[in-house]
Amino acid sequence: MKLLYCWRCRAVVPMMDEQEFAQLEVLYHSAVRGVKSHRARRNARLKETPVARLHRPVQLLYRKLSKAAGLEAPIVAPDHVLKHRLAAYGPPCTKCGLPLRTPDAKICVACGTKRAA
Repeated sequence: MKLLYCWRCRAVVPMMDEQEFAQLEVLYHSAVRGVKSHRARRNARLKETPVARLHRPVQLLYRKLSKAAGLEAPIVAPDHVLKHRLAAYGPPCTKCGLPLRTPDAKICVACGTKRAA
């Protein structure tokens, strides 16, 4: 894990490397299957499904991984945790230092600096 600015959170948060992300992704997909299964078994609407409870292990793993790296993780929505992946961001801007929003970004959204070729 590494601290990096998250454009969605508008804060510096722990970002997962690919190995950490793989662990979390397995848990996330398991939670989604749990939600779908619950809804199918009970013919329930999404409002009537304990989504937060079923996704809680995702949040707990993110916090555990962060803590193991000596970092403090904010509490964020389980689907948003998937956005805290280092590979999803580009290199730091040469002017302001914030990460580019994607690996392929050509311009820094924060300051408008063009990415060096």
